[in-house]
This record gives sequence, structure tokens and C-alpha cells, in this order.
Amino acid sequence: MGVSATRLVLGGFGHFGVYTGLNAGHPNHEAPLSAPCPPTRSTFLDHPLDVLSNGQLVAVSRFDRRPPERDQTRINERIRVPEVRLIDENGEQIGIVPTADALERARERDLDLVEVAAQSKPPVCRILDYSKYKYEQEQKAKAARKHQQQVNVREIKLRPKIAQHDYETKRGHVERFLKQQDKVKVTIMFRGREQSHPERGRMLLDRLLEDVSEIATMEQEPLQEGRNMTMLLAPTRAAGQEKEAAAS
Repeated sequence: MGVSATRLVLGGFGHFGVYTGLNAGHPNHEAPLSAPCPPTRSTFLDHPLDVLSNGQLVAVSRFDRRPPERDQTRINERIRVPEVRLIDENGEQIGIVPTADALERARERDLDLVEVAAQSKPPVCRILDYSKYKYEQEQKAKAARKHQQQVNVREIKLRPKIAQHDYETKRGHVERFLKQQDKVKVTIMFRGREQSHPERGRMLLDRLLEDVSEIATMEQEPLQEGRNMTMLLAPTRAAGQEKEAAAS
């Protein structure tokens, strides 16, 4: 539904306003030219305007004008509580002091007063170099992300009557994924009468597990789900060692 608009003069500056009230765009809603300016409006400077065939003006927002997200850490004058539990620049507990005194103490040392535990009552603040503190926090977060191991699950699909050459190709893919420390979901797809012989799929999965047993362990046993039978393989420590050896 479009946004109806009324031509309005604001404060003698010659700008036009766009009506964006609750009833804007209603077919029975008409605002006379002499109507007072609604409480919610925007100017030409804020929104480009399009003219419809019936003479209405429609505000078109082409840009995201929201301000960028700023650092939420409260420091110095952004700390509005009357008192804080203070830790000095040497890490020693000073105790509960008025916020104004803590700020003055930080200024005397050419440092910042930084809120480090906002949930405490009163909040805990430290005297430190905020730029250095922020850099160290970013480095810690970066190191934590680096040590997090991301586990991917790859899938390999086989048919019960797979040819030997195709089987060897698929097995090579499984080995490569395992050496990359990825888990592998092996799926046997049955068609038509093949569903009456699930043991053939189980035999194929057992064969594959035996062929990659040096670098894989079975995390989930073969499970029949409709026309598919699946098994989940996880890499062993030996698979990781082979990856490190290849990298070196």
C-alpha cells in the first residue's frame, strides 16, 4: 500500500513534508492543503519522492540511514552510575568510590575509567589504557576463534550395484574428506526391487568401513530410512596426523 502525502510548507524554509501517519494510503483518507503538519513526517532531504498517476507523493527510501553500531563498552563520562567498585591501574582493589572521584583518578594518570563488570552492584570499573585493552580483547577473541575446530559433514552417495571403478573413486573421496578432519555421511540409495535386499547395502557399507578403518571410526551404525541406508564416519587421530604430515 502506498504512502499518501500532502504538500506542506515547514517553517518558511520552502521544504515539503510527506505524510506518513497511521491512516496514510487509506482510500477514504484525504488531508487538505491547509491541514496542520502531522507529528511524523520527513523532508525531501530525507526521502526522494515519486509521483503516482493520481497526483499523490510517495516517499521512497533508497538507503539504510541507521547509524553504525558503536562500541557498547561504557568508559569515562559514559559511566552514569553514582559510584563504582574501583580497581586501579596495578590491579589492586580500591573499593567503592564515587564515580567522579574514580574519573579524576584516571585523568591524573592519563588513563581511562572502563566498566568491566556492568552486572555487579555497583559496577566494577578499572583504570587502564582503553585502546590497549580493546586491542588485547580483540586478539583474545581472534585466538579463541582460531582454536575452535569446525567440523563439516560431507556426504557420499552410493548405489548397491556400484561398479568397482566407481567404488574406488568414491572411496578416494571418503579418504580425502577424513584426512581433512571432516565427518562423512555415506548413503546407499535403493531403487525399485533393490529395497527388498537391504543386506547388499549393509555389505557395501561394511566393505567401505573396512577399507578406511585406519583413518575412520563408525560414529553411527547403518540405519535404514525409507529408500536410503546411511552410516556416519568420523576421522581418527591417525587421519589428523596424515594431514599434518602432508602439510609439512
